[in-house]
Amino acid sequence: MKSPVLLKFLSLTAIALFLAVTSCKDEDAISFSSDDNSNLQSEASTDAQLEDLSDLAGVAMLADAGTSTGSRIAGASREITGIVDARFGCATVTLEFAGDNNPNSPATIHGTIVIDFGDGCTGPNGRVRKGRINIEFIGKRFYPGSMVIISTEDYFVDGIGVDGVRTELNSSSSNEDAPSFTINESVTLIFPDGTTATRESTRTRTWHREANPLQDSWTVTGSAIGTTRRDVEYVMTITKPLVFKRECAILSKLVIPVEGTKELVVNDKKITTDFGNGECDTKITITINGKSKDIEISANAD
Repeated sequence: MKSPVLLKFLSLTAIALFLAVTSCKDEDAISFSSDDNSNLQSEASTDAQLEDLSDLAGVAMLADAGTSTGSRIAGASREITGIVDARFGCATVTLEFAGDNNPNSPATIHGTIVIDFGDGCTGPNGRVRKGRINIEFIGKRFYPGSMVIISTEDYFVDGIGVDGVRTELNSSSSNEDAPSFTINESVTLIFPDGTTATRESTRTRTWHREANPLQDSWTVTGSAIGTTRRDVEYVMTITKPLVFKRECAILSKLVIPVEGTKELVVNDKKITTDFGNGECDTKITITINGKSKDIEISANAD
């Protein structure tokens, strides 16, 4: 069985976009205010923080066969070394199996992984992470019915506190299938100026694996509710499955969807974002009240 290759280049600013905007067509005179821009950024920043948490957890789990694919019987507690992802930098990653662990059963293997960035670890693009990410796993990562619970402890990214819990349930029907994960998450971001943003979300992510891992892709569906940094409530709905390509992440250093649409509703105003038709580019289309605007965003890989 081929293991899916998880993103190692996720940028917290890749989807928290909408500032470096270049208009490609203004003939519709779209009404896109600074408030709209702020609300879009706030929702996207929260989403990106959660995706980063998930990706870091996935990388740590894939680095040890005792927790991921079932190719080796789980042994004693140990430090996980040899992770090549530069985001881990000075982090210490440890694995400890629980007392009820059954190393002979991929369905009941149970334990925790801790990613500890200590007082601060500088990763790619100068991003500084500190604090701990705690990962509880029940069952091997790609075994149907397995569960991963990701939580944070005094965790900060570039001075932004991330306080949340993300649960990922493997909802695949077989370990030969493209693995699907049902995700429930709740998080609060605490910014240096004291403002906060919140998010509660339910989504499904499905990996589509190829013989060449570079050709892997994944789709995401679902919705979220929350509050922006301006304490305004919002609803986000993915209206057409978002499609991501690993090829874009590695070759173009671009970690945003290449297809799909989502809607953000704030103060009864609906903003639709269309991510295109599969090309690895930075062009998206925003539609408000039936009027559309093509914009180009800046996205740097982590």
